[in-house]
Amino acid sequence: MKNLISFLIIFSFSLSSLAKNAKPQDASIEDQLKFKDGDEKGNDIKALKTEILVEKSEKRALAQLQKLLEKHRGGKLEPGILYRLGELYMRRARTERFFEIHKNNQDIMSFLPTVVKEGSEKAQIKKAISIYENLRAKFPNYENLDAVIFNEAYADQQLGDEKAAENVFRKLVTSYPNSSLLPDAYLAIGEINYQHKLFEPALQNFNEVRKFPEARVYPYSIYKGAWCYYNLQNAKGGLKELEAVVEYGAKVAQAKGDAKLDLRKEALNDMTLFYSDVGSSANAVEYFSAQSRDLDPAPMLIRLAELYDRSAKFADIDILLTKFIQKMPANELVASAREYLVWNDEHLKLRKKAVEQMNALNALCQERLKAAGNKSGRLDCQEKIAESSKKLAQRWHALWKKKVKEDDLLPSAEVAYQIYLQNLDSKDNEQNQLRMLYGELLFQEEKYREASQQYASIDAFKPDDKLGREAAYAAIVSLEKATKDKWSDVDEQQFKGLADIYLKKYPKAEYALDIEFKKYFIAYEKARYDEAAIGFKKMGWANIENRKLSQEKILKAQDLYLDILNIKKDYKNLRESANILLKGLQDGPRTIAIQKIYREAYFAEIQGLEESGQTKLAIDAYKKFSTEQKKSELAARAWWNASQLEFKTGDVFSGANTCYEMLKLYPESSQLKECLIKAAGAYESLARLDLAAKVLMDLAQVDLAYESKWQELAGDFFVLSGAAEKAISVYAKLAESKKDLKERATLIEKQIEIRKIGHHATAVSELTKQLVALNQEPETSRYLVEQAEEKFAQNDFTNAFNLSKKIIGRETLPKNLLARARFVQAQILDDEFKHQSVKSRIEKVATVLGLKTEKLEKAQKAYQAAIEYGDPEVSVKAIHKLAGCYLHYSQALKGLKVTGEVSAADRAAFQKEIENLTIPMEEKGIDSLNQALQAARKFHLYNQSVVEIQAELDKLNLKAEALPLKPVQLPPVYLPQRKMRFGGFVSR
Repeated sequence: MKNLISFLIIFSFSLSSLAKNAKPQDASIEDQLKFKDGDEKGNDIKALKTEILVEKSEKRALAQLQKLLEKHRGGKLEPGILYRLGELYMRRARTERFFEIHKNNQDIMSFLPTVVKEGSEKAQIKKAISIYENLRAKFPNYENLDAVIFNEAYADQQLGDEKAAENVFRKLVTSYPNSSLLPDAYLAIGEINYQHKLFEPALQNFNEVRKFPEARVYPYSIYKGAWCYYNLQNAKGGLKELEAVVEYGAKVAQAKGDAKLDLRKEALNDMTLFYSDVGSSANAVEYFSAQSRDLDPAPMLIRLAELYDRSAKFADIDILLTKFIQKMPANELVASAREYLVWNDEHLKLRKKAVEQMNALNALCQERLKAAGNKSGRLDCQEKIAESSKKLAQRWHALWKKKVKEDDLLPSAEVAYQIYLQNLDSKDNEQNQLRMLYGELLFQEEKYREASQQYASIDAFKPDDKLGREAAYAAIVSLEKATKDKWSDVDEQQFKGLADIYLKKYPKAEYALDIEFKKYFIAYEKARYDEAAIGFKKMGWANIENRKLSQEKILKAQDLYLDILNIKKDYKNLRESANILLKGLQDGPRTIAIQKIYREAYFAEIQGLEESGQTKLAIDAYKKFSTEQKKSELAARAWWNASQLEFKTGDVFSGANTCYEMLKLYPESSQLKECLIKAAGAYESLARLDLAAKVLMDLAQVDLAYESKWQELAGDFFVLSGAAEKAISVYAKLAESKKDLKERATLIEKQIEIRKIGHHATAVSELTKQLVALNQEPETSRYLVEQAEEKFAQNDFTNAFNLSKKIIGRETLPKNLLARARFVQAQILDDEFKHQSVKSRIEKVATVLGLKTEKLEKAQKAYQAAIEYGDPEVSVKAIHKLAGCYLHYSQALKGLKVTGEVSAADRAAFQKEIENLTIPMEEKGIDSLNQALQAARKFHLYNQSVVEIQAELDKLNLKAEALPLKPVQLPPVYLPQRKMRFGGFVSR
């Protein structure tokens, strides 16, 4: 320790010289040289000034020692002066080292004189070594020679010559076994060995120091020995040595000794490394609590966790820190432990546990914050939880964006964001960025309302702040998502608030127009049309003069304003507004759409006239619209409406004419067919069958599906209107076009009937041949029936009967034909019956009456057979004829003349029997006439048969004979057999 004492003497000498040379006004020099916190440049200058002052004093002291050396050279004081001179050079080396270190500091070097700039630390040390070597050689018996050797060895170390230094230190150890510097020498040798990784020799030298328990370097040598054990792969041995250091330090502290000898903190800190190799994480808390004694073991436990972390011993970290928190919940470093566990769980991808630890750390921080009140600034735990939660939130969110398939990423990130925002100090741009990310995460989780709140809480620091603008818009979009466009009054008010903020701050931003539009659109959807109309009109017509209509929302605003006018049925304003938009528009889809609105509004206006009862004005307006807007799809409809109003008002002829004009004006109209049908029906109702037929011919070209039907009906109308030749022409062309032979036969039949009326026998014959050639039923059979009827009329009963017989066998024919054929046969049998005479001699009366009765029965059966077919007209005729048979039979019996000799009694008896026969037969005849009359009336047969039957009954009932009625014969015209309803009339 003598070298240290000598150094202190010289240093005190230097300071006394410094004080001696100070002027009275420099009394505050100490204050001037004091360092100030935070003033790095100023402190460097002050350090420089101090070193310059010391250097000056050192140089004076050196000069004085040189003088003393010259004065006492060879004397007793020379070795002491040399010793002090060596130490002064070592001190000078320190000053030179300061200057060398700061050679690159321009602020300092500008103050230094050139001679100082050229100084050298090594030069000063070498001078000291030279003096020490000279002193040892010249004064081998110098009483402080051990100190000289020690200082020389130390100087060699400073020059980096450790080999020389070790040799010199060993010389001290071997030559001066009783020197007080022996522990320091052993320690120095051990340090040199340790630096060269010679751990066993180093340990031996450190253990030598343990022989001097009173030496100041004693605890340090044990401490270094522990490191030797560790480097020799004996961590357990090293741990035992550190325990000894701790034990020694505790005793020093208890005895209130030199604090520099208490190396417990260093030992405990290093213990963590040794313990991490050989100790158990489960026992760590108890172990370090025992070792630390009155010191806080928490720092060591945190240090141990860090060491576990470096070795990826994540399970050990969890065991260690969990137990630490359980055993020491009030410890200040519990927050650090919680933070460590958060990240440890993250390493293990145990995100749920990481979130739990974050929540626990946040709760702990909130408790400490509450306990501190306003007396403390921002707590350390707030910094920890804020920083960790921020990093983890960003990390988990980023992983999710990279599509890492882990379900707990987003929920964990959400909690982390929440904790981070809860522990904010003050708002800044970074925090705004985090809020933006949190809002984005909530949006991705479809928590749109919460996302909107986060976005809305972001404050822009500058008017043109992009982040603020994006956040303001995102808040609005998120709210829209949350509502799913079903706006409650509360949500709408919130939207308006957000929208107003956005529009006020960013009136020219990209989405400003969209947001403004949305405000009005919500009102529109909630049927507040007056409010919405004001907004839409402002948007849609604000730049109408400049034609700035390209923006989608402006166009949409125009459309919705027009729609509101339509909803409110304000067709006048709707038409006028559409007309304004049309002015200046170029051809294109937009123009077409607005034109459509204009026309529909115009059309709706006319409908308004119609609904209000102004029918005449409506008709004129419809026709005007149709003429002006002929390209509109509504033009044909307007024309149709006009025609229907004409019908409605009773102007049937005008309605029919309007409909017929539609063929020329709007041949492609979907309503043309119906209109032509109505026109034909109207003309028919007005007895203008000629016009009806003409319309039907045109209708046939429109309604091709029913072309032949309409043409046939037109032919019928031509017949009824007296245009027989036109009808023939229509029927003939139709017949030629018909592939269906039955339909062709029907059309030929119609021609035959018309030609019969016109008495064109040749034509009838030719047409009849055509009909027969077709061999179609029932047409062929009808022709045979007619032939039979004709032959009967010509009294050609044989041919008539035979022709009828051919028909009777065809039971598949229509009943009316069978009935007519059977009726022809019945009439022939009736004729035979009536021509059967009853005159005879008395002896042949029975035979004659038998023949008469037999023929009656045949006629009766024939008539009854005809009736059974069910044809109304034939049935009435048959009943009528049958009644005639009965009455004829009765009259014939009454007039029966018997020739030959007959007694009066027999004649009387015979007459009595004849009366018995005639009376029932007469009654039966009258009864049959009544049946015939009732049937005729039932079947509405208002023809000659009713008159004849009634006359016969009146005659039989002895009523006065009525004036003869001239029979009215209906025209024998065939109309279509099919019933089809078309428009306002029925064809049959």
